[in-house]
Amino acid sequence: MYEEFDYDCHVEIFDYVEFMRKLHIASSKHPVLKGWVFLSYPIQYYDKYNSSHQKERLFPELQKDLAYAYQQELRAIWYKENKNEIRNLPRYIDLEIGSLDYIASIHQK
Repeated sequence: MYEEFDYDCHVEIFDYVEFMRKLHIASSKHPVLKGWVFLSYPIQYYDKYNSSHQKERLFPELQKDLAYAYQQELRAIWYKENKNEIRNLPRYIDLEIGSLDYIASIHQK
């Protein structure tokens, strides 16, 4: 997996509910994300060769090809209900979510 994505470590989250709770609290306090809706969902993996799966793809941002199912990904999304309010966003923001010691660990190559 490390070679496939060209990185030398990864974070394994044991308690994803607590992780997302911490992320939600931190993002709700950030001035850039005030008024944004926060969602977190496990990714749904689909078979791109199965035509019935193509019809079921309602939220493509929460879906990935079945080839990536080994990743067991969870995704956090922020969105604005009024798209006209989205402008002049920074390229990234820093969120202070506190310690992850009891909910995650870092694995190095």
